[in-house]
Amino acid sequence: MAIIFLILSLIHGIVAIKNGATEGMMSGKIAWMFILMMSILIIFRKINKEKWAILHRLLAGVSAILIIIHIGGVLI
Repeated sequence: MAIIFLILSLIHGIVAIKNGATEGMMSGKIAWMFILMMSILIIFRKINKEKWAILHRLLAGVSAILIIIHIGGVLI
């Protein structure tokens, strides 16, 4: 699911840039980077499941807030 979300959001960003939309670029990039971090950290899930789960939930919450900010257009 994370890979699909990353791919679709990357396509969204590319299409938006090609159409000249520059609002929300920074907030979108920051949100995308947090989603990417969550996807990369899946590698460490088996090493320490408890700490990984806490970190994953924290990053998921931050990512959700960043996506809401991006959609709302609060940040430029």
